[in-house]
Amino acid sequence: MNMHESFDTEERFEKIVPTITYGQRIRTILADELKYKLMFSLARIPGLGFFHKIANQPRDRVYHTDPVFLNRFYNAEYGTADKPMALLDMPWDYIEEHQEEIPFFGLREYWYPALQSGELLHNEPKATEICGDKIVFWRDAEGNPQAIENRCPHRNPLMSLGAVNAVGQGNITCRYHGMTFDGKGNLVAYLGDGPNSQYCGKIKARSYPAEERGGIIWVYVGCKEGDEVPPLESSIPNADDLLDGDVSYIFKTEVNFSFLNMLDNAADMSHVGCLHRTCTPFGDQKVGGDVGVEDLEDGSIHAFIKDMSGHAGPNHINEIRWYAPNIVYHGPELFEGGVNGACFWFVPIDAGRFNAWQIGNFNAKKMGWLKARIFRAVFKIAFKWAHYLPQPACYDGGDGPIQMAQGKVANWDQEMLTGLDRGVVATRERMKKLHREEVAMRKERGLPPLEHPVGKSGELTPKKKYR
Repeated sequence: MNMHESFDTEERFEKIVPTITYGQRIRTILADELKYKLMFSLARIPGLGFFHKIANQPRDRVYHTDPVFLNRFYNAEYGTADKPMALLDMPWDYIEEHQEEIPFFGLREYWYPALQSGELLHNEPKATEICGDKIVFWRDAEGNPQAIENRCPHRNPLMSLGAVNAVGQGNITCRYHGMTFDGKGNLVAYLGDGPNSQYCGKIKARSYPAEERGGIIWVYVGCKEGDEVPPLESSIPNADDLLDGDVSYIFKTEVNFSFLNMLDNAADMSHVGCLHRTCTPFGDQKVGGDVGVEDLEDGSIHAFIKDMSGHAGPNHINEIRWYAPNIVYHGPELFEGGVNGACFWFVPIDAGRFNAWQIGNFNAKKMGWLKARIFRAVFKIAFKWAHYLPQPACYDGGDGPIQMAQGKVANWDQEMLTGLDRGVVATRERMKKLHREEVAMRKERGLPPLEHPVGKSGELTPKKKYR
């Protein structure tokens, strides 16, 4: 075949990416791959080396994701030609140039999931980081979550090294000099200064509104205070359906690249039929098809395949809804109405890492009590063992390695987008608009620009600060 011969004929296209069911795809791939792997194995036997020559020939292969190959890349060490250390580099100049335009640390005027309820025990502090802010949580005497900046304002040690309930119920005490703060950040005791310290009421730590609902500790990281703080439900699409269902499930995992990489992926409908051909939930997805985008009345962005017909079976997806700050929401269309709601929430830790949350619940009335709990158990197993079972894992053998291969922060200036990227462009523009509004609001309130170190070690490049 001439190397410039077009593949854009229906017959050739159907041969390369046939519209067949997930089971048929797996069988076709195994039949194609195992035959040649067997010949390469036989070639290692003395006297059977000719099998290597037979197998090592150009051939038309069945196109598939090869999640095992991608999973090996995802779990491999950095520092090889296949996975260079450069993938870990932070693009400092790019961040500096675009920080007023792109929310590298995430949008701030929202509530975020911070911890699963079981992670926050009584009498113990728990540290986390969201949008570059280092925060420490603890429970008060009634069990309600409290949150302040994870830094003692006196001499800056971590408050997560402090003692909870040692100096009054519901308070946290810095072990360095005994400064003790309540959940509002007020200094209520200063052991190093003795009883009735003159500094009580004068020194204050930054506090964060925190709530607990649906098995999750939530935190608001914006600059609004008091009655200005928006209600928790305003940040969660269809909050009642999502959090108060019959059989809930919550999963969280840390990812070592920017949430913006995954933002693009989440709003991209065109990649599903190519990258997820052997991912069970999308295994019947067709390849190709124009993409549409529309703004919905609830503020979300609706990305969809214009022609929703032609899939090989029920395991496919035709649409997504994206909500700020960075949520992909699925309603009861999943599992044929078997869920009340489900979302993927990409919560930035800093500019180069994020926590990927999956939150939802199954509709026990629709699915049945037993089936709903079986599905939840299967989900738990799949997420727990995803690193070792790349075939059914759409992330470790699909999105994860591809997003990782874009680098810590994908550089939007270097891309050549097409018409199929309408959903990607729409979500980017929405994020930029909201970020510009937040930057303007901070300036109007006389607040300084946000400055955050980036990376696991918290390093800053010389003479530069990134916000």
